[in-house]
Amino acid sequence: MTLPDTPANQKQYPQPKTQKPGLGFPMIRLVVLLTLATATLQGLAVGPYQGKESGENCPLCGKPLVSRYGKRGAFWGCSGYPDCNFTKPGEGEQGRAAPVPTDQACPECGKPMLQRMGRRGPFLGCSGYPD
Repeated sequence: MTLPDTPANQKQYPQPKTQKPGLGFPMIRLVVLLTLATATLQGLAVGPYQGKESGENCPLCGKPLVSRYGKRGAFWGCSGYPDCNFTKPGEGEQGRAAPVPTDQACPECGKPMLQRMGRRGPFLGCSGYPD
């Protein structure tokens, strides 16, 4: 469920980390308890969406890992984001392939080039990037 993008809603229900500030809608978790026999509302709880915990802790900071969703699918991320950027692939997802060294040199700095895999296929990148 999403809410209007107002300062009060942003403070109480932060928008997803994948969106730039002010360019999205806050996400809210809504839990409803219905009675099937009478189809009536028995209970309601509202809170900010946090993702479900994996039961594992972040190897970098020790906070719990939670499920996250990005443009490339589901993954596990540290609940301490943005202070900690640890992520790992979700269940059934494969991690990013390791870069393959090549015999070509970077035309700008002379460091070896690496063959990397992007969303449009393989490409060459400097081994010094992002330094």
